[in-house]
Amino acid sequence: MIEHSDLLELLSYDPETGDFRWKVRKNSYAGKIDVGSIAGGHTAESWGIRINGKMYLAHRLAWFYMTKSWPKEEIDHINRNRLDNRFCNLREANSQENKRNKSAYKNSKSGVKGVSWSNAANKWVARIHTGIKYKHLGVFSEISEAKAAYDLAAKKYHGEFACS
Repeated sequence: MIEHSDLLELLSYDPETGDFRWKVRKNSYAGKIDVGSIAGGHTAESWGIRINGKMYLAHRLAWFYMTKSWPKEEIDHINRNRLDNRFCNLREANSQENKRNKSAYKNSKSGVKGVSWSNAANKWVARIHTGIKYKHLGVFSEISEAKAAYDLAAKKYHGEFACS
């Protein structure tokens, strides 16, 4: 792991934009990197920065840069945009909290988190994971009613990590 003092020597971080910039000129496999250029690039769905041969996720580096300590577990992007590394958009979270702050899965038939169609009932069903088990929230004729039930339960069980 990089030391905080080394990070400060190599990179500057703008908490308002979430951008890291190189403070030193470097050579990389892609060529020369000039002072002031944006550090890193896309890695899957996040932004990564290679320092001394090791890849760091930019949101974890931002947390370390600002707080001088590595996150205990995970870093959650409040607005769910994993490329938005502004410090105001980052918060520490455990794995369960981080998963709560996600939209409906892409393969969701309803397109609404916590809501699915029941062929048996011919209605919409809402349920939520409370952290221990799934809780049935009801069966609804309208998808908007099922969504409202999920949203209310999410505020109750997920607090600041509630996401619909």
